[in-house]
Amino acid sequence: MIEQIYQAAARAGLLKSVRWISRTQSSKTLWVEWRESDDSMLHNLVVGTDITMTGPSAEFAGIAQGDRIVMGRREFNVRDVRLIHDGSETRVTLASL
Repeated sequence: MIEQIYQAAARAGLLKSVRWISRTQSSKTLWVEWRESDDSMLHNLVVGTDITMTGPSAEFAGIAQGDRIVMGRREFNVRDVRLIHDGSETRVTLASL
């Protein structure tokens, strides 16, 4: 069911296309919800940007820390991988290279 929701969102132009370059599997293209929000502290002093992508867990099977994500000309390392909601979705936290 969650895969169908993400497919509909991709067709509607609501998702971003990224390239997952795994250390153990062949690379593949994913359609993900992409978020970049400022991480702040001390009276809203921006100390960095929190970058996450979310998608169906079935698409993220095997993703691990240290894998690379490419979006356009930007590259990121996978920093953290978490199952969310009932485990049907995965949220991946990224670090810029």
